[in-house]
Amino acid sequence: MKKILLVALSLVISAGVANADNGKRLLQFGLHGGLISTASLDEATEDVGHTFEAASSYYAGLALRVNVPILPIYIQPELDYMWHNYTNEALGDENSKATFNTMRAPVLVGIGLGGKAFKIRANAGPVFDFGAVGDNNFAGWEEFGKTFEKSTISWTAGAGIDLGKLSVDFRYNGDFADQDVDFENAFDKMNQQSSWSISLGLMF
Repeated sequence: MKKILLVALSLVISAGVANADNGKRLLQFGLHGGLISTASLDEATEDVGHTFEAASSYYAGLALRVNVPILPIYIQPELDYMWHNYTNEALGDENSKATFNTMRAPVLVGIGLGGKAFKIRANAGPVFDFGAVGDNNFAGWEEFGKTFEKSTISWTAGAGIDLGKLSVDFRYNGDFADQDVDFENAFDKMNQQSSWSISLGLMF
């Protein structure tokens, strides 16, 4: 039993030394913000009679990075608050603008190569979207609003670099479901639109 404890203690000490040599901390906390590529639902125009197009979407959030000792692997849960702006091109007035906010929680597993000054990363994982929160304006389209009030699970994958405390990430955001578009599910399909995102952050 004592030998097992000694071996375990030796491994912990070795992991600490390895982390110190690589400038790698067990826990890191971060702040980030970014932009999400615009998305539209052109293929549903004929069925729905209106085309909603994303004017802009951006987000800000917190991150916790748990670096696995010895291995170049990390686990990174995040919590993001998102701002969305959509326009119904068919109406063409102020009432056509839908603005709403959502919250999501990506849980990423990644690999990082490099040291404290420069590191290249790749990661992927599920995204838990909690739906619309706060005061929202859905431009009079109740079905449109109900779609974004739903909780969903999607996925994201991408790559990033760390330059000291500064981090830059590029990600592709996708959905597990892929369905044809018709009048009944057009707004659900919009919520499942794939997109690209870029973010800038600080990791402490």
